[in-house]
Amino acid sequence: MIDQQVGLEKYAGKGHWNDPDMLEVGNGLTASEDRLHFSMWCMLAAPLMSGNDLTKMSQTTKEILMNKDVIAIDQDPLGFQAFRYLNEDSVQVWFKPLQNDEWAACFFNRSSVTKNINFNWQRENVNDTLHKRRLPTASANFNLYDLWKKKNIGNTRNPLNVNLGPHDVLLIRLSG
Repeated sequence: MIDQQVGLEKYAGKGHWNDPDMLEVGNGLTASEDRLHFSMWCMLAAPLMSGNDLTKMSQTTKEILMNKDVIAIDQDPLGFQAFRYLNEDSVQVWFKPLQNDEWAACFFNRSSVTKNINFNWQRENVNDTLHKRRLPTASANFNLYDLWKKKNIGNTRNPLNVNLGPHDVLLIRLSG
């Protein structure tokens, strides 16, 4: 479903959201896959309709579906859908402009083996041509906040260097 969303950002916005279908969080995926699934639906500004049995949710499923920081990415007042920035060696990177010149970045590993993510913010040119927004990491410093681990993980002055497990996700909020 994620691949089918590439290029659809031009059709999304306030009052008209793209709908990649119901969430499958809590329906037999691993915890990593559930986090990835929920992260991407939030990056896509998609309607968040849970497709699991709400009366039988595990604690992990509850924590995923009720993560207010991640839901805030979905519900950002700008209403923009993320765009795919990079698709290389089973790793995808998506970006979403947020209000107050903040951004969300989602790195995810589609492979069945751990991948090293080495992303040099200073060398990247993240540009949302549809909404005429640019992430100026070469001229401004942004703090990186991991929305799943609920902790600061550095800033854009330094490259991001992390190992990302199979079918796992790193969802970051960038703020100035």
